[in-house]
Amino acid sequence: MIGKFDGRLLLSYCLLLAWLLGFAIIVGINSGWVYHLCVLQLNLDQHFHVSVVTLQRNLNQMIAYIQLPWKQSMHLQVYQLSPAAQSHFRDVKGLVEKIELGFILLTGWLGWAIFKQQLNQQIWRLEGLLNITIVGLIVVAGLLLVDFQDCFIYFHRLVFRNQNWIFNPRVDPIINVLPDQYFAAVFGLIAVTFLVALLILRIVAYHQLKKAGS
Repeated sequence: MIGKFDGRLLLSYCLLLAWLLGFAIIVGINSGWVYHLCVLQLNLDQHFHVSVVTLQRNLNQMIAYIQLPWKQSMHLQVYQLSPAAQSHFRDVKGLVEKIELGFILLTGWLGWAIFKQQLNQQIWRLEGLLNITIVGLIVVAGLLLVDFQDCFIYFHRLVFRNQNWIFNPRVDPIINVLPDQYFAAVFGLIAVTFLVALLILRIVAYHQLKKAGS
């Protein structure tokens, strides 16, 4: 019956959502171009007397450090990190590496589900769940972007067990060139990437339903 789904398919849908979210997060983390636009838009290089090239290189160093397990140190140009700041970056690295490990494992599961369970041919059965998820994502993303700063602070309090994420600009001036606008833009990119992926699935579901009804 069209639209009917069982517990196994529901579990598969949840795992698929986790995979898509992991993909969107990885896209957001590696969006160095977003930072470049923020630097130019906010004139960070002029305000803090650091070249655009240096700022971009530092961001690239951060991105590489938090993602690559074999990188155990991070060396930034111009800026020196306090022990508390270094500790926070290690915490971020641990979190990101867990996300990427989960993404890799889910990629293996997704390949198995497509070739063994033909999950790609059952997207039509998830039409209702996709509609609910898309509407929910739009509402949540909209609410978060309206008050991003408070949500960002709450996220840090929830995820990190210490207060090392609170940077003192006098001690760690690196925080001056990592403005909230950059993190908000990255979050927006993650949300948009996730939404586009869901819409693609919704289109696939529509065509599968249309084909099944013809």
